[in-house]
Formats: sequence, C-alpha cells, structure tokens
Amino acid sequence: MKPAYLLLLIFVCAIIGCAQEPPSFPTNAPSQTSQYSLGKGEQQARESRGVAFATSRETRSRTIVVAAIGACAFLLVLVIALFSARDALVPAGIAAALFAPDLAMAISVRQMPEMLMQTREPATALASLSLDLWNLTQPLLYAIDVAAVCLIILTVVTILTRGDTPESTLMTVLPLLGLVAVGIAFASYASVSRILIGILDPVHPFHATSIAEVARATAIRITTAYAVSLFTTLLIPVTVVVAFVVRQKPRAAIAIVLVAMVVAGAASFFEHTRCSLLATTATTGRVP
Repeated sequence: MKPAYLLLLIFVCAIIGCAQEPPSFPTNAPSQTSQYSLGKGEQQARESRGVAFATSRETRSRTIVVAAIGACAFLLVLVIALFSARDALVPAGIAAALFAPDLAMAISVRQMPEMLMQTREPATALASLSLDLWNLTQPLLYAIDVAAVCLIILTVVTILTRGDTPESTLMTVLPLLGLVAVGIAFASYASVSRILIGILDPVHPFHATSIAEVARATAIRITTAYAVSLFTTLLIPVTVVVAFVVRQKPRAAIAIVLVAMVVAGAASFFEHTRCSLLATTATTGRVP
C-alpha cells in the first residue's frame, strides 16, 4: 500500500473515532462495602477490648528488691559520710540515690525485647501490650519514688551540715554527669512505650512511612537506654569511691542537691501519669 493511501486511511479512522462520544472516567471512589457479611464474633474481634488488670508476682518481687537495694545503698552511704567524711556526702549521696532508678531501668530495658516477641490476639493487642508495659515499669516507678525521698533527706542533711570546706570541680562534674546520664536513659525508655502504643492505637496512630522506620526508632531508643544505663551503673560506684577518697564537697553543693531533687520529683510525677494512662488503656482497650 502506498504511503498516501495509508495516511488517508488513518485520517478517516481518526474522523470516525472523534465523531463518537468521548470516553468518561469515574470521579467517585468505589464503595468500601464488604462483599461478605461478618458474624457477630468476627465483628467483635475487630474492636479493641480491655483485659483483666493484674500485677504479676514477678513484678511485685522485682519492685521490692529494687526499692530495698536503692534505700539500703543510700542509707549506707549516708551513715558512712556523716560519721567519717561529711564533705563526700553530696556527690556520694546523689550517686547512691540514682542507683535504684538506674538498676530498674537496666532490668526493664533488658526484658523489653522478650516482652515484645509475645503473641497477642488482635482484639486485645493494645490492652495486653499496655498491661505488659505497666508491669515492666513498676520497678522503675517505685525506684524513682525512693530516689526522690532519698534526695529530700539529702537536701535537709546538706543544709544542716553545711560549712566552709574545700571545694572540688571534679566532685561537681561527677554527680551532674550521673544525673544527665540517668535523664537520657529515662527519656529514651519512656518514649518507647509511646511508640509501641501508637502503633496499635486506632484513634491516634503513630504516623510513619513504614513499619521499618518504627522498628528502627524503637531499636535506637532501647539500645540508647540500655547502653546509658550500663554506663551509669559503672559511673555510680566510681563517683562514690572518688568522693570518699578526695573528701571535698562540690561547688554550689546545695544548688546541685536541689536540682537533683527537682528532677527526681518531676520524673516521679511523669512516671505516675504514664503508668495511670497505661492502666486505663489496659482495662478499657482504648488510649485515653
């Protein structure tokens, strides 16, 4: 066929096609109505439900042990400092008061991956996870309360026993470094529960582009909390030993103790609020 006839044939077909009605495309989204009816039991399975609220025996025993260790460590350091080296009271007392929260945090973070690997039913996944997080957090909650009480006692004793003695920059840096380290570990640990609850929360979900990003964020926070808590576990005895060897009080000792007491009180208030939210979520199956 000659090219002229081929072009003429294409032109005629184009004229015929343009003469017909233009194609139309749908402007509304298709209906999301399911083609299959669900039974009553399956409909309930799609709804989040609460679980029976209970404190595990392991949580009770761990809480008592951690709180007792923290209180005994602080009282031991307090008695030794008052009768032998009062200048070591502030740095050694702050380090001893931080021991219980640091120990509880290290134990809780260490057990968190095993807790996350447990199988959960879809209908009670949010409530079950909240209950497990609540049980995991109880030792830390009471350890922070013990630390707050210990720091209140340390503040009163420091004000009553203050005097003109040599001051040391090293004894100022070590307790502040321990306080900052515990704060970083606590912030990393507390943010993990918000991420985990946000994954399963149907009302206010955690917005992320992929599950991989959520898993990466959780892993980074767990690793950070565990690594910093281990560092603080080594820093606390070093601070106590150096304080009794140097026997010099830190600069602005009363101000440092007051800052530590305020930080412990704020952490205690925050942790009580977080545990209350976890308990409500566990019993109702919904995030308040």
